[in-house]
Amino acid sequence: MVQFGNVTALDLDRRRVTAQRPVGPPIEFEYDSLILATGAAGSYFGHDEFSIVAPGLKTIDDALEVRTRIFGAFEMAESEEDPEAQREWLTFAVVGAGPTGVEVAGQITELAHRSLKRNFRRIDPTTVSVLLFDAGDAVLRSGQRPASRG
Repeated sequence: MVQFGNVTALDLDRRRVTAQRPVGPPIEFEYDSLILATGAAGSYFGHDEFSIVAPGLKTIDDALEVRTRIFGAFEMAESEEDPEAQREWLTFAVVGAGPTGVEVAGQITELAHRSLKRNFRRIDPTTVSVLLFDAGDAVLRSGQRPASRG
């Protein structure tokens, strides 16, 4: 079951959530497992112009945009005759080596090696390159992000 609304009360002892729906009276329901997705805002560390070419993953629309770009890149590679151009379309750069970035990089690789492996005639999706970048010195490091460098 999926319910949309703004949570107005949470009773952890009784395992109940009260939410105001966009239309109609508030609803109250019990749960077995609770996942709080409180929302967040993306940060381009002072370079908001990057959002044009590098969508975030904070909304469903963001996720759909990323999915469209990934599948579109495979389709563009398939339509290319030049092997170098194919290789460029099959190279993905993921910026941010935290949990989300690592997951995205892994999912692109998984998609290429399993789901799309036999879907193309001219390209081999398993030749995909996924580059993972981060401003820090380690993948999945804990702690604070570096301050904006302007």
